Amino acid sequence: MRFGIWLVTASLALLGCAGMQSVEGNMAGLSSGTYGVCARSSVPGVVVEACAAQGFPGSLGPGGKHSLISRFSGYDWPPLDPSQWEMDLYDPDGEVVLRGVLPESTPRMTGKCFIPECLKEGMSVLYTPFEWRPGTWRVRYTLVSHRAFSVDLRLTLRP
Repeated sequence: MRFGIWLVTASLALLGCAGMQSVEGNMAGLSSGTYGVCARSSVPGVVVEACAAQGFPGSLGPGGKHSLISRFSGYDWPPLDPSQWEMDLYDPDGEVVLRGVLPESTPRMTGKCFIPECLKEGMSVLYTPFEWRPGTWRVRYTLVSHRAFSVDLRLTLRP
């Protein structure tokens, strides 16, 4: 069984070499699906996902508050807690519109287990003081305890 866990960890580590991940979606996508318009990438052992949404996860819909949903998944607790990550959000003009350490949250198990480990997930929802608008938004996450681990994601919203 140790071999199977090593394969999963190795595949997550290899994904970290991918560089900046980009995704495109329509503005209507902000209020659809579970999390809105999402992009993901990884650093060794952690998959990082940023989602532009309108509404709260699981209850997205027009008229809801605009939010940035950050999700971290992997097998080790500490880097899955959003408060271990610093986040910078850049608007389509390249200006920083949100910056800081994410709020603390207790990671939860997702139910996907490989003996003796289970996949865990931490999530943060930040309501933005602005509405999402068309253009390319950039989100940069940096692990506070190990600044060499950072992820850049691009969310391109079309009208």
